[in-house]
Amino acid sequence: MAAATASLRHVRSCAVGVRRASDGASVQLHDGHELTADAVVVATGLRAAGHARAPPALARSPFFVADPWAPGALDVVRRDAAGPGDVLLVGTGLTMVDVVLSLTRPGARPDRRVLAVSRTGELPATHADELQLAAIPDVGDWGDTLASLRESVAEHVARVRAAGGDWRPALDGLRFRASELWQRLSEEDRASFPASDAGDWNRVRHRMPPSSAAVLRSLKGVDRLRQRAASVVEASPLGEGGLRVTLSDGSAHDVGWVVNCTGPALDVRLLGHPLIDDLLSARGGVSLAQAATAGMGFRTRDGRLLDSTGRADAPVWTLGALRRGELWETTAVPEIRSQALALAVGVLDSIAPLPRRLEDGRLVSGHHPVARPRDPLGLPLSATAEAASRYNAGSEKVMRLQSGGEDLLREAAALDPDFALAHAALAMLGHEAGASTDVAASLQAARRAVLKRGDERERSLVDVIGRRVDERATRGPRR
Repeated sequence: MAAATASLRHVRSCAVGVRRASDGASVQLHDGHELTADAVVVATGLRAAGHARAPPALARSPFFVADPWAPGALDVVRRDAAGPGDVLLVGTGLTMVDVVLSLTRPGARPDRRVLAVSRTGELPATHADELQLAAIPDVGDWGDTLASLRESVAEHVARVRAAGGDWRPALDGLRFRASELWQRLSEEDRASFPASDAGDWNRVRHRMPPSSAAVLRSLKGVDRLRQRAASVVEASPLGEGGLRVTLSDGSAHDVGWVVNCTGPALDVRLLGHPLIDDLLSARGGVSLAQAATAGMGFRTRDGRLLDSTGRADAPVWTLGALRRGELWETTAVPEIRSQALALAVGVLDSIAPLPRRLEDGRLVSGHHPVARPRDPLGLPLSATAEAASRYNAGSEKVMRLQSGGEDLLREAAALDPDFALAHAALAMLGHEAGASTDVAASLQAARRAVLKRGDERERSLVDVIGRRVDERATRGPRR
């Protein structure tokens, strides 16, 4: 367990810079102090709300809430009883939903109405009442342009809806393929996506609970919530407090407050974040980081920052929203959890690599240039590179309930007869899923191989599968 060998120290301060050192890196703090480390992980997210499109008069107004998530930001709006009761929300995504629920909860001003505006004026879609399995598509022939992907996505959604009566499993399945599809796109297509397609994607991808949707419907029914497709073009102060706001559709509205609900700014070059600015600043002609497409985070190599020359040799990593430019779908917990695991493996491999076993069975230093291949989670495999490649592809197909996985696992076992996990996976498939394989022979091969060439993790996995098979054989079929 990590708890036996790891410790945590929390320093309450603000990091404003990172410098390379001969044996790692150092982090500069705002008070002048410095922390040294073997590796640095930048996990700041995108803290600043984006309101660059707000007219200057609106951005300067004391009746404009630029960041509704700032501590206490909405308290003054809820308490205000002097100015106009109406509130304008700019943006109609999930932030808007939360703000509406906050401003209209019991005890709110009886004359309070909310007007929500965005480019489309559409509210987020709603989750289904019951959880449904994601329909993960095979995207092998989906192309590599926005135009081709739009067409393939539409066909996928139509097929899933025709089969099950609901489009949601189709969109949930795309979540597992989003980063793969994103990386096929050209820089031009990636840069245009936020303006051309992101609104539609976010509306159906980031859905609201049915309970929230019910509250919004009731508010709309009594004219306390309105929505329209528009943007703010002008704002001027009212004598009694509040603002007169003119929208792009020509309408004017007297409101007590305007609340920005457009979410975080995407371009890291415009955040004014001292640490991010420092990473992008050149020293000696080289910066530790370079901005990804349209400034949407940093460019990395598997999470490790690429410097301005394209090298990834500084011990600095990142994850989450700061990888949006290269992954797009990178802000939800499942994606961040996967990134965190891969990042941890990468950091440890860099600063404290474990000994590895070569294809010929020799045990070598973890820094050896030719070492064990890895599975999709970054864990080492006692197999040849070619067998590991088949194993990884087969395991992915099995996990996604796609055809062909069993054949790839069988190829992996044939390419490397001493690859214990390939034999064990075949035994498990035959035992649990009725795959066409000799369970007993595969399990015996796995046990023999793991003794000949296998690490502790692999021995444990083979043992668990063996116990599972043996238990069922002893008890007989369940009734």
